[in-house]
Amino acid sequence: MTKKKDNTTVVKPDWLGIEHLQPRTAEGAPILVLGTANAINVQAALNDYNAKRMCPHATLDIDTGQLYQHIPFEFAALTVAEHTAFKPAFSTTSYWIMLGCLAGHVLTEKQVKVVASVIKDLTKKLDVPLEFSEFPPPQSSGALASVLNSTQWDEIGGVVSSSLTQNCQWHSIQQECADGIQIELKLKKGIDIPTPDEVEFVTNEPEIDEDAEAAKIAEAEENAKITGALEDMVKASEEKKKAPAKKKAAPKKEEPKEEAPEEEPSEESAE
Repeated sequence: MTKKKDNTTVVKPDWLGIEHLQPRTAEGAPILVLGTANAINVQAALNDYNAKRMCPHATLDIDTGQLYQHIPFEFAALTVAEHTAFKPAFSTTSYWIMLGCLAGHVLTEKQVKVVASVIKDLTKKLDVPLEFSEFPPPQSSGALASVLNSTQWDEIGGVVSSSLTQNCQWHSIQQECADGIQIELKLKKGIDIPTPDEVEFVTNEPEIDEDAEAAKIAEAEENAKITGALEDMVKASEEKKKAPAKKKAAPKKEEPKEEAPEEEPSEESAE
């Protein structure tokens, strides 16, 4: 174990030899990867690296800010087990720093300040942009959500709070911790977390039987026609009842017939 002046201690896993190292290449923008060692502290993390025969560039003590470097930065980190170390793991351009804590650990306010300070120093030292980047969404629905492909890995640069590579057994840090570090570095103004009342929860809608729905619509239309016809009949009947009855015409009085005047007997008949 060798201690440096810049709060860095060089300590390598027991199994690691020069034959295991491969030069870093530059197929994409430089990335500083933050993750968690998923160990209770740095010492436990080193024991885990020995057991799995893999290790990052360095492990950070989140309480003291002490950085324990395992692999020189000019070499690629061994992000997967030794027998797959030389297979593509998207690590040859990236600098890998694991936090000495368990997966799912939420950093305290003090730990956020410690980690942010170390990250700021490392970005200057390694010439990595001091900005947090996110991986682009998968290019197709068939892409695995838990593993990033090489195209996605090459498209970004800066600091990445995710360790999603093929066969990698390290966990990403919590999103709220990444947000807190960005606020401390003045890369974000604040964290906008919605309340449960503001979240629109997505529910699975029941599948629709199109044939059954069409039959229901046709039945409803037929019922509407029948109902309309009945309503028209009732309305007509009510209007008929409400209409005033027609008065019968009075019978016409027969006018008296004029009697024909009696004819006077002629002189001839009188004789």
